[in-house]
Amino acid sequence: MNQYEKAIFEVCNVMTPYARNGSFKAYGFGGIPEYIGVDKVSRLWNINGTNDANCFGTQGVLRAY
Repeated sequence: MNQYEKAIFEVCNVMTPYARNGSFKAYGFGGIPEYIGVDKVSRLWNINGTNDANCFGTQGVLRAY
């Protein structure tokens, strides 16, 4: 994992036990989310690239990224 992925991993591991059903919303912001087909700067997007921002656990967030 790169440093960005490691940071996501650590934060999500802390948050997941407190999340209802292990699911929580995850957003990207202030970048160009090329992996979901956007080619310009976006202020906010669902990190998983769908209309529903819910991700299940740490792996759900990392898989989306």
